[in-house]
Amino acid sequence: MKLDLSPMASAPPATAKRPWWQVASLVWRILLATVGGYVCTVALTSLSARLCAVVFGLPLASSLLSMMLLSFLLYSITIMAVFASQRLGRTSLWLLGTTAAAMLLCQLPALSGVAETLMTTGAKVS
Repeated sequence: MKLDLSPMASAPPATAKRPWWQVASLVWRILLATVGGYVCTVALTSLSARLCAVVFGLPLASSLLSMMLLSFLLYSITIMAVFASQRLGRTSLWLLGTTAAAMLLCQLPALSGVAETLMTTGAKVS
């Protein structure tokens, strides 16, 4: 008995078609991970920078710079979580909800006026 280990022996035929829903699911997952992950990361970074400026009294620019460094880690984790999830609908809703909540929280009066408050009180923004 001869064992054929050539790559052509185990490769699927080139004309094998995937169902349309598998292709659409893959395209949606890629878009969700790249575009949705980016928007979610920006919203969470902005929210955390404003919270650090309010809670710790840091200048907005330095807290934003610190949170931008953490955003690389957050974006990477978001991409891995989207591709690792088994339920795409639940992942889409989770990402959309997190983004919407972070964007709405950034609009709170206590957080939206951080830069204006620092400028009017004469605090140095560096």
